Amino acid sequence: MDDERKIDTLELDFEEASDHEREYSARRHDEQSSLLGRLLGKSKFPLLIGLGILGLFILVSGLFQRSSSFDSEIKMRSLERRIKQLEEKLYTLDWIETRMDQIEEKNGEFTTFMKTFDRVTALSRSSPPQLPKVETKALYHQVSSGETLYGISRRYGLTVKDLRRLNKLPPEANIYPDQKLLIRQEQGA
Repeated sequence: MDDERKIDTLELDFEEASDHEREYSARRHDEQSSLLGRLLGKSKFPLLIGLGILGLFILVSGLFQRSSSFDSEIKMRSLERRIKQLEEKLYTLDWIETRMDQIEEKNGEFTTFMKTFDRVTALSRSSPPQLPKVETKALYHQVSSGETLYGISRRYGLTVKDLRRLNKLPPEANIYPDQKLLIRQEQGA
């Protein structure tokens, strides 16, 4: 019986060990569950914070990308506007250069004209010989019998009015034979 008793004791020990093992494993499972729960319970907030920070990082990087592409777009438009302004200025400079060429051409024509004009005027100045100035004395006409103011004025290329003015004759004045009438005044040298 001893052997049977040993077997029974071993079985009881085994059962106790099994119970202890089951109890230990259940306790361990409860501890793990409780530890996991506590960890998850404690780490849900940091996990959410971490996820929030990650989301915020993604959002901010997206905004930076968008703003950098927006900045790039603004810079591109600015460059396009500046290029357009430069093209307009270049067009204006081309127009000015064309006008300057035309002005230079006209200036050349004018210079040629002025040289020709100067030569012609120099020739015309030297062409007629300079005559010495002749002193002219007063010219008088002695009235003959039957002459009239009209006839005398025609003879010297004057008008009756000029002849009367030179001789200070009033309109009703008469002329007489042997009277001297001034035809031309004296001119000094």
